[in-house]
Amino acid sequence: RIDKLKQRLYLEDRMAKTCVKLPFFISSLGCFLVAISILVPTERVANVHRRLTDHFGLSRNNLESIRSFGDIYDYAAAFEGANGELQATSAEYWCEKRYFELTWSD
Repeated sequence: RIDKLKQRLYLEDRMAKTCVKLPFFISSLGCFLVAISILVPTERVANVHRRLTDHFGLSRNNLESIRSFGDIYDYAAAFEGANGELQATSAEYWCEKRYFELTWSD
């Protein structure tokens, strides 16, 4: 019975110390959230996501139109072309046209 009382007093002591630390933690967390919202504005991130969705054709209507394996391969080829347009090191910008040809190997 004394052991239980000792555990209870220890727990209450720890809770009191935690209650003192809690406001500092909450204020630090609040400052962190404000800083993140200033450094990474959600509107700009949303605009980037919207542009990437449009560029790669990732809208629900485009993806729902894929019904067969042929459609998957067509979409993969279109996706690869769109990806090449965004990569500065892609063959679109660095390979000479006489050495580069976009075909599937049989």
